[in-house]
Amino acid sequence: IREPYIEKAFLYFRLNNYLDCIYNCIKAKSIKNNELLYINEVFSNDETIDDLLSICFYYLGLNKEANFFIDQALLINPNNERIKKNKEIFT
Repeated sequence: IREPYIEKAFLYFRLNNYLDCIYNCIKAKSIKNNELLYINEVFSNDETIDDLLSICFYYLGLNKEANFFIDQALLINPNNERIKKNKEIFT
């Protein structure tokens, strides 16, 4: 399941450890069949993973990757105002 990887990603993000955050987000995204269990969280199947990836890549100065993942997040949730504002900052 994705949740443990995303929880670790949140922790690393709060610690400004962007490389480990990216690693855990990528691991979570690699799980294509996230089984429905009692432990499932909304953030495991919404724009959260791509949002975290975009911010981490932005902070690492990797704007091409940041823009790719922010576009992915906006495909999932085009109404998220914070992500739309981040897109303006990233470009």
